[in-house]
Amino acid sequence: MTSEHTEAVVFMRAVRGAEDRWPDLRWLHAVPNGGLRNKRVAAQLKAEGVRPGVPDYLLPVPRGPFVGLALELKRLHGGRVSREQHEWLAHLTSAGWATAVCHGWEAAWASVVDYMGQEPHQSLCAGRPPFECGEGSGTQGRASQARTGRIKRVST
Repeated sequence: MTSEHTEAVVFMRAVRGAEDRWPDLRWLHAVPNGGLRNKRVAAQLKAEGVRPGVPDYLLPVPRGPFVGLALELKRLHGGRVSREQHEWLAHLTSAGWATAVCHGWEAAWASVVDYMGQEPHQSLCAGRPPFECGEGSGTQGRASQARTGRIKRVST
């Protein structure tokens, strides 16, 4: 039986091999939420904001009617979706993301091919400068205040 790790490695080889065809695949990344860790590292990651159930792969590139693609990769036989994973996938779907649970790398790759085959579109924020947060973010650019801290739009 193939492990989820092996499925993930083969999937990412396929993704990286297709970046010439679809340069936006450079934005597809793994979210290292799972895996066994010692208690100290697990506590540090939780304190930093790691959340259970976040999908394994995110592609924040708009295509068709979607703002991005989120994939939960399971091994080909026997992988099960947790309650938290179901909740994340439902939330992302409601927020405009295409989502899929993929059993095996081939299913994940097929999801990417289908997604990338849709018409690209510009987001509402395309061409706008990114935000900078926190102390020392300067006073340059258009400012936007948030209740949780200072957010400044970066001048480009």
